[in-house]
Amino acid sequence: MAGGITGTYLKAHMRLRGKVAVVTGATSGVGRSIALALAGEGVGVALLGRRAGMLRVVARECAASGAKAIPYTVDLIKDSEIRRLKQKIIRDFGGVDILVHSAGVIARSDVAAASLSDFDRQYRCNVRAPFALTQLFLPSLSRRRGQIVFVNSTAGLAAVAGISQYSATKHAL
Repeated sequence: MAGGITGTYLKAHMRLRGKVAVVTGATSGVGRSIALALAGEGVGVALLGRRAGMLRVVARECAASGAKAIPYTVDLIKDSEIRRLKQKIIRDFGGVDILVHSAGVIARSDVAAASLSDFDRQYRCNVRAPFALTQLFLPSLSRRRGQIVFVNSTAGLAAVAGISQYSATKHAL
């Protein structure tokens, strides 16, 4: 089967090899899976997350596939921590080709009992941080004709009881 699945895979593989991706929420779930898949394709990965120990584990797993993988412990709710990332990542990788927004937080509560502080935390992580990171890396992404990926939730389209704040932030994303 000339040019079939194998040919398509090889073309995609060759386009990714040597690229650099920043992956938020890289310690678990979808973010971790995306980081491992990208590393498996030869993409260098800047791994962002709050749990340093888990980030180191994911970095070792990514590096086992031969990709450069560096963990960056960061709380995306804190602007000062976000701003410091750019210099570190550009220094370590030279630039960014792919930005994957996969981090997210959820606080479950009925609307009547939901706290403003929980809503603010979800907004800062689920909406504001992706905006801030996109602005931060946009010069490099533009120069390298890169891609931005927003991982979202169906909760942003069809809310269910107990997650109204989360749904609102995911709809905003």
